Amino acid sequence: TDTLTHARDFMVWGDFRHLPVVDRASGRLVGLLTDSDIARHQSLTGASIWDSPNHSVDMAMSTDVFTAGPDDTLAEAARQMVSRRIDCLPITYQDRLVGLVTIRDVLATEARDFGEAHSKGEPQVEDVMDRSPQRVHPDNQVLDAAACMLEYQVRHLPVVDHEGHIVGMLYERDARASVGAPSRAFAEDAATPAPRLLVGGLMKEPAAIVHPHQSCVTAARALADAYATVVPVADDDNLLVGVVSYVDLLRAFTQ
Repeated sequence: TDTLTHARDFMVWGDFRHLPVVDRASGRLVGLLTDSDIARHQSLTGASIWDSPNHSVDMAMSTDVFTAGPDDTLAEAARQMVSRRIDCLPITYQDRLVGLVTIRDVLATEARDFGEAHSKGEPQVEDVMDRSPQRVHPDNQVLDAAACMLEYQVRHLPVVDHEGHIVGMLYERDARASVGAPSRAFAEDAATPAPRLLVGGLMKEPAAIVHPHQSCVTAARALADAYATVVPVADDDNLLVGVVSYVDLLRAFTQ
């Protein structure tokens, strides 16, 4: 029965990206609300949550939620996160919420344990990174960047200048909030081609930048410290040479 406005305020002020949703009477987990869920709701309804104070959490939350039990190992949780490409795992006991594990928790612990067990011969970022990521330029239109995200099923795009230097990152939630429903935005753009917001006006500083010869343990710590799920990989001249995600790193730790 809580409103999306209240939930969003709670997420912003608490610096949370996920909120489990529980039934007040039973404490049973009924859903999960993320910033992506809120952005998706805004794009589908065409209304900002600030302009729709009566929209409730259950209108936007995800109800198909993967969970783990308190007796599951962290390695099992990591494998589930990798296989399902999720960055949050509610912990339940008899359907009641008892905790929450995030990708930051898993990365930090797996990096520590892996580093202690493999003091020599650790895999490097270049061994696991995506060497050919999609990328955009600051003068590209956000609508075109959103189309790229849809086509390649990615949630983050490195932003580079025309020489290939990293200048920022464009995140799906920001693009979605700007563009709205993609199909509607594309139709409107075709009907009335007008100046659109450029990537340079929406991009943000990368949460972190790692280098190809750094160890995966070091990269995992960087992602965990920055609360990031993917970061660009740069050479010594700050040229983009790839991206590395929590999925890439956890796969290296759990194989």
